[in-house]
Amino acid sequence: MNLTPMPAVWRGGSVTGLEHVRLGRNNQDALAACELGGLLSVVVTDGCGSGAFSEVGARLGASYFARELCAQVAVYGFTDEAVAAAGEALLAWLEPVARGLGDVVAGVAEHLLFSILAAVTDGDQVLVCGAGDGLFTVDGKLTVVEPGQGNAPAYLTYRLVPKERLTAPVEPRLVTHFNGVAREVVLATDGALALVKEGSTALSELALSAFVGTSPYLLRRRLTVLAERERRLLDDTTVAVVRLPGAMP
Repeated sequence: MNLTPMPAVWRGGSVTGLEHVRLGRNNQDALAACELGGLLSVVVTDGCGSGAFSEVGARLGASYFARELCAQVAVYGFTDEAVAAAGEALLAWLEPVARGLGDVVAGVAEHLLFSILAAVTDGDQVLVCGAGDGLFTVDGKLTVVEPGQGNAPAYLTYRLVPKERLTAPVEPRLVTHFNGVAREVVLATDGALALVKEGSTALSELALSAFVGTSPYLLRRRLTVLAERERRLLDDTTVAVVRLPGAMP
């Protein structure tokens, strides 16, 4: 008998919102995952809507943060210290990018402002963290991470800008939203709020559709149907589902 635990698995998908399609803009969301040393991390990011090219930062940030979160949890365990260290590593990596764009303020504003929502697991424990806005479920329980006053998320990458050049005081940091045992976690950018408004179980239903078959593209196809055929997703929408061994048949 094989008593080795099954690893956690994940599925994800992203679709350009109807408003960005109308304006001829790119999808400013991004999605990335990393498997490292028995850990799995999944990250969704949402570029700032007012940034002309914020999809650049969102894609860079998702990819790097996914790897760094695994690396730091391997060192510090499932702790706030690991989350903070991953955030500091991301900022250190992006700092020369910001400098290379010329005017740091303009470069960050146009390219590098994005929300982060991430989950990391060893197949038993799971930690959910983020900076900015978004929404997630843990075993079906929905949490909406609000953007803050004036619909202005405290993007972590504001810390790349000298404080004296910020128009308003912000103290962005990564926050641990959940840390414990779970069977399933769903992460989503704020475009999915359109679905949640129709029913609090919308993300859980999407999660089910992601694992109906063996194709890793089922969730992306479902999001495409919701956006293009049913015209229910005005904003870019990215959803990722992490299933832990206890949730698998």
